[in-house]
Amino acid sequence: EFEKAIELDPEHVEARYGLAQFYLRAPGIAGGSIKKAKQQAEALLGIERGVMWGHITMAQIAADDEQWDEMTQRYEQALEHAGQ
Repeated sequence: EFEKAIELDPEHVEARYGLAQFYLRAPGIAGGSIKKAKQQAEALLGIERGVMWGHITMAQIAADDEQWDEMTQRYEQALEHAGQ
């Protein structure tokens, strides 16, 4: 459903964020993929209303990789874009 929503509206922020969360948390056998999650995060960063969500997703990826400085930086960037 997320993929269909994005197909119909490539700037659908909620669908892209939901799909990114699925890719982050699902096991690989069920379609999970860090690479695909990053692709969705990068797409969100290119959408005005999606910048905050893109940074949040990138922060989650950094946290999973124990890249604490990157995680902190991304959450701070998300906070800067909150409410946009």
